[in-house]
Amino acid sequence: MQEIEPGAGGGSVPALRRAVRILDLVAGSTARPNAAGLSRALGLPKSTAHGLLAAMVELGLLERGADGSYRLGVHPMRWTGGSVARTDLVPLFYDHLASRPALAAYTVTLSVREGAEVVYIGCRNSDRPLGVTFRIGMRLPAPFTATGKALLASLPDAEIAELLSGPWPTRLTPRSVGG
Repeated sequence: MQEIEPGAGGGSVPALRRAVRILDLVAGSTARPNAAGLSRALGLPKSTAHGLLAAMVELGLLERGADGSYRLGVHPMRWTGGSVARTDLVPLFYDHLASRPALAAYTVTLSVREGAEVVYIGCRNSDRPLGVTFRIGMRLPAPFTATGKALLASLPDAEIAELLSGPWPTRLTPRSVGG
């Protein structure tokens, strides 16, 4: 596949170019930017920025927090899903496990949060019965898993409330947390 150099093609598909600039800015920000900040930083009219942001949220390219700030969504992760084996994260996870014999007796997972769910992108199940066998691509409600609870705990309270405002997931076991 031939790569396109930045700036090649002049003004072709300006909305796409603006969307990529927004993604780059959001991905590179240490603080989550809001619509006004993105509009100013990129020199875009507010109406253009709001329209692009709404479409990007709808498509899962960005997520909008309860406070109006933006961060990368999960859709870009789906694009990388086909090439996860070529990235460093998952192989590093498995290399780390292999270099830590003390972890051999334990189930260990690598996961990301997608909305109110946890998606497993790496796992090694132990021989000890745990009640669940993890698989790559498996999805579970975040409030029902230790990893999900840790990922949710890193979010602002308002965002957690927004994520969990819908119908509570069906309990997986009698000991699952209730809504």
